[in-house]
Amino acid sequence: MSLRLRIVLTVTCLTALLVVIAGLGFDAYVGSATRATLQRSLLRRSDRVQGALAGHVIASTGSGVHLRAAPDQSAIQVLNASGRLIYTTAAAGMTPMVSLGRLRVAHGVTTWYLAMLPRHRNPTMVVAEPVRAHHGDLLLVGGSTDQVRDSLALVERLLLAGGVLAVLCAGLGAGLLAKVVLLPVDAMRRQAMDLVTSPPELRLTDPGTGDELALLAETLNGFLDRLQESAELQRRFISAASHELRTPLAGLRVELENRWIVSDPQAQQALFRRLDERVEHLVHLTEGLLQVAQGQRDQIPLHVVVQPLEPIVTSALVNFVPRAEEAEVLFVVAADPTIWAPVDAVRFREIVDNLVTNALRYSDAGMVIEISLTGSGGWVFFEVRDHGPGFPAEFLPNAFEPFTRAKRTPARVGEGFGLGLSLVKLLTLAHGGEATVANHPDGGAVARVSLPLVAEGDVGNRSTQRARGCPEQGSIECELAYLGDAGKR
Repeated sequence: MSLRLRIVLTVTCLTALLVVIAGLGFDAYVGSATRATLQRSLLRRSDRVQGALAGHVIASTGSGVHLRAAPDQSAIQVLNASGRLIYTTAAAGMTPMVSLGRLRVAHGVTTWYLAMLPRHRNPTMVVAEPVRAHHGDLLLVGGSTDQVRDSLALVERLLLAGGVLAVLCAGLGAGLLAKVVLLPVDAMRRQAMDLVTSPPELRLTDPGTGDELALLAETLNGFLDRLQESAELQRRFISAASHELRTPLAGLRVELENRWIVSDPQAQQALFRRLDERVEHLVHLTEGLLQVAQGQRDQIPLHVVVQPLEPIVTSALVNFVPRAEEAEVLFVVAADPTIWAPVDAVRFREIVDNLVTNALRYSDAGMVIEISLTGSGGWVFFEVRDHGPGFPAEFLPNAFEPFTRAKRTPARVGEGFGLGLSLVKLLTLAHGGEATVANHPDGGAVARVSLPLVAEGDVGNRSTQRARGCPEQGSIECELAYLGDAGKR
């Protein structure tokens, strides 16, 4: 059932209900008013008859013998105490309008009755009251209710005809009104159908009504914006994933091409180790991309081991030396070799790789990249600072959002895809740490990763813990158990 038909049916039914209720109320009011008018008329007639009896204008027979009906069109009767007629009119007839058994009239009390009289199709309303001039006698004055019934019948016919006309007019008006009101909705529906084959940036036109329909158009446009953003995010993610996977895959391909020219057994073993490292790095990178895609920030799988961080940083920087020499950029490294922390070595290396890659991307020839690894207050601080243009102020609040990138890329390095800092943030949070970026007061950008620190004394305790059963490459349960014991000590 269409919305227009539902509106018409609803308005028609409501109108019919209102007409019925109003008709019943009006019919009751007309009937009550007509009966009240008849009662007032009978009371006035009764007063005139009372005056005529007091002035002996109307003569009654005391015994009722040889009673003759007075030629009067009004229904008037006088009864004595025994219920015998002592006066009657032709309209009232020779039989009491109300039998003695029904009469319940005390002194000075007026009572109303309904009685059926000959030649009347409707009941007659009768007022009964004591005769003031003759103690013990009773005066009955009647009036036909034909007028009341005729008035009610006329009102009912008028209400029926008017009600049907009102219902029809209401239904017709509701149909026209629904058509006018739904015109913008229909236009919006047609426009929405056209959007299926239209460019994705097109939106619904505001109907300009300023009501709920305009709010609906605004809501739908917001929904379309979200859909377009989602589609754009998927497209950018595919591009970013391709970009992030390209480098390790290219390195893996180079290593595989070199396998034919390596004949020395030790060199072959070194080649296989590098291949194994690259494959493992590629697997973890793929998992990281999946975590970014799914937004599961607290479900990144880690193999946490308490270990020194300086070798991980040094190993990562060795791979960047050829790129740094090509870009004529100098690394200045200050790494404390005594710093140990519970980290996943592969994941932590991803953090180092992404931060150093960003620093290289925004460093010109002759610039210096400062890399430091320090510990203080129970935390490890790994910091990478470049001397490039720094971050734009509007970029800093959203620096770690996926696919967000600063508009400062030099032409020689191409434009990034904004996934590196997002991965850094996710991996740092998974380690229970914190990642921040800022602009250095003396110029350039600074990225800092803070991780929980293991004190030097706890390193020896950890070795004892391994001797009691933890394997050299301990499981995360073993390492966490150790850390809990170390915290208690």
